[in-house]
Amino acid sequence: MRQTPPPGLRPNCLLTRFPICFIHGLKNIFCAHDYWHGIPEYLSKHGYEVHEFHGPWRGPHEERLNSFANDFREVLKKSEKVHVIAHSLGAIDMVELLMWKEFEKKFSSVTFVSPPFGGSPYAELGLLFGEKLFASTNLTLTELHVNQILKKFVKPKDVLIGSILSNPGKYPLCPGLTIQHKFLTRYLRHKGLPEENDGLVPLTSQRRAKSLGEIFLEFPGDHNQVIGSGPWPRSEKTAHAIYLDHAIFLAEYDFKTPQ
Repeated sequence: MRQTPPPGLRPNCLLTRFPICFIHGLKNIFCAHDYWHGIPEYLSKHGYEVHEFHGPWRGPHEERLNSFANDFREVLKKSEKVHVIAHSLGAIDMVELLMWKEFEKKFSSVTFVSPPFGGSPYAELGLLFGEKLFASTNLTLTELHVNQILKKFVKPKDVLIGSILSNPGKYPLCPGLTIQHKFLTRYLRHKGLPEENDGLVPLTSQRRAKSLGEIFLEFPGDHNQVIGSGPWPRSEKTAHAIYLDHAIFLAEYDFKTPQ
């Protein structure tokens, strides 16, 4: 049942026909309890059906995949298809789940957010301290492992794939990533690699997403700001506003594209 649209929203674009499912990446102290910083709740208040999945953020990669797969199965009991928004490590998970036979024709769209499709140097560095530190999580995020996944990937013809890439540029970082950004910048510079990064993932790693989909947005913020953590530049939209715009686009896609 459609609700009265908030001011500024066109009625026929208020709701997508399919739910929007949020998949998280690695959790840390800055987003352990509210990973998306209220973005799912924000969209829900604007009339969208939203589901936020909570899978394990450490441990075997297969355990994460199975956890998210079970969540999808529950949502798909009541819906023909779903839209997916997946951040960081969650984007790697979604590349794999897109290829699962049981989910064929079950995803209407998938949006990768800050996807580490070239791996993350932090994963390589973490392995220097032994696999016990973050176990298979570090292995999953290595360039070698991600390359193996992407090599097998075949894009489904019926799924709209897009990406929201983070790029802090000259904008202020969130307090939780200032030190990580400086360290990663120096590390990449030392390796003779492009040094632009969002605090956790090089921008060159994220831009590999352009070979997977059709739509690309760039958010002027770091790895945490792109999922709702401030501060945001006054001249730019907040992450919450960006996701609402994206949800409106998905609604238009639902209505204009035969499913």
